[in-house]
Amino acid sequence: MVKLGVKVKGSPCKEKKPEVVLKEVVTGEDVKTPLLPEGVRQRRNKKEQPRYIPTDWDDSLPYGGKVYLARKKLPDSWLCVFLQVLVVAGALGLLYYGLYYTEHMHYHIVKAYAHLGYKDAQATVGHKLLNGKILFL
Repeated sequence: MVKLGVKVKGSPCKEKKPEVVLKEVVTGEDVKTPLLPEGVRQRRNKKEQPRYIPTDWDDSLPYGGKVYLARKKLPDSWLCVFLQVLVVAGALGLLYYGLYYTEHMHYHIVKAYAHLGYKDAQATVGHKLLNGKILFL
């Protein structure tokens, strides 16, 4: 970069403050580059800076103890296994009940909706009870 001229800009404020001088370097291609009052910044050399070492680093652990590592997964407890088996058995029981006792299951589901206040369900339960189409087990 060739230094062809330096322009100094003052502040438009009426108060008297210490003036900050802003320099601009004008090159031959009419490109203006603002500079800091000290000039161009220099990149710091990495060799000059000491390496950062954290205070809570533990060399006996992998990654100094800073990374959460996966732990060995424990097997499920007997209570959890029992509840899972119970849920699967209940689902199979409902499937069997729905396939072989369709009318009875339909009656009890509609009766539950009738207790919740649905008018159509109440009418269906009344119709089944009046005609005697419900089979009691």
